[in-house]
Amino acid sequence: MIVPKRILVTPASLCADRDLLSPLAAFHSIEYSAQHLPSDLDRYSALILGNETFDRESFRAARNLRIIVRYGVTFHNVDLRAAADHNVVVTHCPQIATTSVSEYVLATSLLMIKQLNHVNKRPSRELTEFKFADFSNKSFGVIGLGNIGERVARTMQALGLRVLIYNRSDKSPTCDKLGVTQTTLERVLQYSDIVSVHLTLNDETRGLMGHGQFKHMRAGALFINTSQAGLVDPAALAVALESGHLGGVVSDFTYPGFDLAAYPNSFVTPHISSRSILSTTQKVALVVDTIRDYFNGSKPPLPNQINPA
Repeated sequence: MIVPKRILVTPASLCADRDLLSPLAAFHSIEYSAQHLPSDLDRYSALILGNETFDRESFRAARNLRIIVRYGVTFHNVDLRAAADHNVVVTHCPQIATTSVSEYVLATSLLMIKQLNHVNKRPSRELTEFKFADFSNKSFGVIGLGNIGERVARTMQALGLRVLIYNRSDKSPTCDKLGVTQTTLERVLQYSDIVSVHLTLNDETRGLMGHGQFKHMRAGALFINTSQAGLVDPAALAVALESGHLGGVVSDFTYPGFDLAAYPNSFVTPHISSRSILSTTQKVALVVDTIRDYFNGSKPPLPNQINPA
């Protein structure tokens, strides 16, 4: 017999479409709090977490919490040590976003390099001297060769681009298999026409792209960030854009106090690159299965568990 549990849901997209979690709602009590953690966290046994920070103080308050499912790939917003100390299982949703994000990178790369916004709905008399830039002869730099970075590298190589890779650990076997070059961060920035970042945010990567890194980039290059806003120093990005050194930027994030969308050579979205129809369906199914299996007696470690609770 299933004992009903109270589950808190914070991701805005799940709060907006509550039918997505109907398989859980049939057996458990689900409460929604879009992008906000309520003060009475002790009422919940499970949490489906968005981008909200869940720190040690949150764990102290959530004394009845048994499992957190991070509704996404990254988990820098969860204090994993505190989770282990409080015997709370933490899982996430890796790999599911790989296709959606890599397609977003391809689509926005073409949009920006080809200047499709510039020519959209304009009469031919205004474009008599306009010529599309070539794409397949570009060099494409991938920073971070995880699942998404590898898919992006494969995609760009298939289109004829020269692909350069920077990864903090040695990825020679993968690079050899792909037929791409792993090199230093400085060389990736210096020799790439397009640079796309695919890293997890942590103490080592926070602010990775600062003034020095943007200065190293090839003049007129395109910079793409679909990973985390914290990887980039927004002040350095602003200088690179205002000086004209950076040709354009694609950001799947906004920055508090920095209106990136005001720049004409920017393309800015509100962290939706992973939100395709298929990836959403798969991610919701994984969340439902994880919580259902856990409360049905599955013992840790669970699939995609990221802490040793």
